[in-house]
Amino acid sequence: MDRGDELAAREVALGLEIEEHTLRFGADHHETLVSMIALAANHRERSDFERARSIEAHVLATLERDLVPGHPHILTVARNLAVTMSQLGERAKSAELLERMIEAANEALGHGHAETIVTIEHLSSCLRAQGRCEEALQQDENACWLLTRTLGESDPRTIASMQALANARWDTGNRSEARGLLGHAMVLLARVHGGMTHPEVLPVIRVLAQMHQQGGDLEFASMLVELLKSVPLEEE
Repeated sequence: MDRGDELAAREVALGLEIEEHTLRFGADHHETLVSMIALAANHRERSDFERARSIEAHVLATLERDLVPGHPHILTVARNLAVTMSQLGERAKSAELLERMIEAANEALGHGHAETIVTIEHLSSCLRAQGRCEEALQQDENACWLLTRTLGESDPRTIASMQALANARWDTGNRSEARGLLGHAMVLLARVHGGMTHPEVLPVIRVLAQMHQQGGDLEFASMLVELLKSVPLEEE
């Protein structure tokens, strides 16, 4: 059975599951909504975004009626709906939804809560997809600052956020700042993994070398390239 057949079979099974849960628990019960969310994800994987949006919008409306604003369950469904809306070309509405969710999350959970930060990162991606790169950069800056404050700069999530922020700075023309931040992320990553030749560090070195080459710092770029050449192929 190929993946398409698997998804089709799963859609049938989830439909039956939703019917069973609706009869047993009710249409708005948690078990029913969980099955509906799974069905929406199945639709999304089959690129049936219209049906996915319809289900996710219904589940979100139900959760917003029954739970306090900013509840993590609401945020999760809202992020999924925002992705679906973006796939349908409704990126402005997607950004508006995420902005509303961030405001609610700040009130209910706090600025530094993991759910708040993940939603900020989703907003950044949504804005960037619209070509609103400067606004996306502001969200990246905010997410990285919050992760540094709450988790510390050596946490893997913070380092990943630094890398994303460095790329965002590069794309918006802040190239010196991008190189500096990515270099810092490289050092932190090497410290976490015990050396510059760790497989998790090497891709960062490659990108940093490219940044320095394009910035005209050929000496430092050459040093990084030589470091990459010194790594045995099996380590890469």
